[in-house]
Amino acid sequence: MAGDETEKPSEEWQGSQDVWADERERRERALHDLAARRAAEDAAAASRATNTPASPPARPATLRPSRRARRRVGLRSRAALIAVALVVLVAAVGAGAAVYLRRQAASAAHHAPPVRTLAARLTILPDHDGIAVCGAPTSGPRSAVAWSPNGQTIAVMGYAGKCPENDPISYAYQPGVVALYSAATGALIGRVNPDPAITAALRLTPPQLQSYPDVKASPRGDTSHQVISYDDVLWSPDGTRLALLFEVDYFFGVQPQGNGSVQFNTAPWYSVATMTPNGAAPEVVAGPPPVFSADAPSSLPWEYDLGQRRFLPPPPAQVNAYGIQQPQPIALAYSWNADGTLAIQQPLAPHSVPKAPRLGPVGNPTHDASFTIWQPGRIGPDSQLGPGVYQYSWQFPAWSPDGRYLMPSAGGMGFGELLVPRKYGLTPSQLASDLNPIEAYLPIRDAGLQSMLQHDITGSVAWSPDGRRLAVIPELYGSNNQGAQSDLGADLAHMRVYDCASGDELAQLSVPLAAGEQTFQSTIGWSLDDKQVMVFAQSGSAAVVAPPTTTITLWRVP
Repeated sequence: MAGDETEKPSEEWQGSQDVWADERERRERALHDLAARRAAEDAAAASRATNTPASPPARPATLRPSRRARRRVGLRSRAALIAVALVVLVAAVGAGAAVYLRRQAASAAHHAPPVRTLAARLTILPDHDGIAVCGAPTSGPRSAVAWSPNGQTIAVMGYAGKCPENDPISYAYQPGVVALYSAATGALIGRVNPDPAITAALRLTPPQLQSYPDVKASPRGDTSHQVISYDDVLWSPDGTRLALLFEVDYFFGVQPQGNGSVQFNTAPWYSVATMTPNGAAPEVVAGPPPVFSADAPSSLPWEYDLGQRRFLPPPPAQVNAYGIQQPQPIALAYSWNADGTLAIQQPLAPHSVPKAPRLGPVGNPTHDASFTIWQPGRIGPDSQLGPGVYQYSWQFPAWSPDGRYLMPSAGGMGFGELLVPRKYGLTPSQLASDLNPIEAYLPIRDAGLQSMLQHDITGSVAWSPDGRRLAVIPELYGSNNQGAQSDLGADLAHMRVYDCASGDELAQLSVPLAAGEQTFQSTIGWSLDDKQVMVFAQSGSAAVVAPPTTTITLWRVP
């Protein structure tokens, strides 16, 4: 071993040194404790001798633990800390896993909600009762079918037997019929003919139709009554009266043509009749007299004052992009003023992008003090502005809550453009800048509407009164007889109900059609309690010329 190197102690020697140090510290503690006890005893004896209280015994000095003890405590502390860290880590991982699983479950529930297929509650067939429902519109809720405010009765406007023809050559009079059906059983519970009251009030005379020798067709049918064409049936806000919107058609300037046809002009006389559901206490208010001039066609009266039995002339009107007079500017919401006029609550300005409204009730135009434009209507693709842009059109009557004022068409023939966000690259600002000054850009009202348009679904739509569900009758597209793509009517086999808050599809409704049948016209509406959906549809064979079959179907929607 080199002389200048120090020999390192062995581990055995180091261990014996630790033992000896510990033993020395133990003895020093024992001697210290013994000295402290003896000092306390001496102080107590002196106190007894002098009758003075003894001082409290001195606290033993705290000696530093041994190095081995400190090493053991350090190891135990580190082990405890490691254990606590592991517990916290495991708990965090478990909590994170639970949150992840909950999010995954919620995500799965959102993206794949259960879609219920609802069975029809009942079906009403007016044709079986000899009632022909005619001329139901395709663009909105102007309909021959209406719920009563309490949801117990359905009013149907039609004719006895078959539909009349508004043509001086093939005109055949048919009396009008207002039928009442039970919404609980579907049974016919009332039937009223409003024609006599209307004829007497307006002093109608039979149309003077003459035969033309050089015209192949000749007048046929009953010509002893003036033709009356019914448009809408409405329930009063309190449910005690019905209103029938109708027009009386006058024909003038009838000229036979060399090809065996007849050229003529018509002058409509718009009016409204109100009566109790059983036909009692009829009242008729006539609109402006017909204008017998092809250069100045008459238009719908702006408003009826049922209390004063008069019509109110419309304010100065603009002409929209369709060439239709529109006295009331398009807005997202309206409310009734005391004088029967409508106040605009949420106006729409040209070239502007409105904000989406809050999710809430849509309002009932024939029941509530305020209402929105989100009424039953139709949504279709806009062929001029390109893919991703849709047009929502509506036309609905409004009846003030006090029952005095009635508007045949609130806001006129309304329509606006809908743009699906982040689709096809067109932004709302670009769309608004391209619109005609009379056109309006509408917001995507809710997630249900957005989900519908994201899947390129178009057709008839109706929001529940509380505004939380959207019912849709999709359009059916396919090849026509010439092989070209065309609209083949409503797809009654795949109707949908969406949740407006989440956009999820909640339910599917279906009306079976016979082979070869096609739906020509359809409308959809909710009961005021938000619990029932009614679909009115007219179907028939596209290959056979025959009167369409009218079907009114009801579902209960949870």
